[in-house]
Amino acid sequence: MSGVRILRLAAGGDGVGRLEDGRTVFVPRSAPGDLVELTRVREHRRFARARVARVVEPAPERVGARCPHYVEDDCGGCQLQHIASSAQRAARRTFVGDALRRIAKLDVPDPESAEAAKALSESFFSQLGPNSDYGSQFAQAVMVTCGAQ
Repeated sequence: MSGVRILRLAAGGDGVGRLEDGRTVFVPRSAPGDLVELTRVREHRRFARARVARVVEPAPERVGARCPHYVEDDCGGCQLQHIASSAQRAARRTFVGDALRRIAKLDVPDPESAEAAKALSESFFSQLGPNSDYGSQFAQAVMVTCGAQ
């Protein structure tokens, strides 16, 4: 399989590219602008999922992951650790803007300032899940210190 250029990030942090046949492919731990060779491609009717076999041409925003668990253990806590902090904040603003447009059906631009995203330092990751005290219709953001720091 020839290389795939990663075009953008999906809300979960996976890179989004296009296969030769035109299908969208979701690739964890890839960055917008990366040219990657893929492995473990799982093809579905309308899309595919794959892993990075090799980064042929890294994106300018790609950085080395600080946490050994990110690379060695495939830890799921920090999906964007391979991307520079400023690009992570921009991606989070895009995720929020996309959700407001797609899910809430609001005609709004991406938020200019993401104070919550700025507050997330590289020593923390966030989890969003139901808060059992209020029922499943509410979500609670939880700050967790990464044990690998």
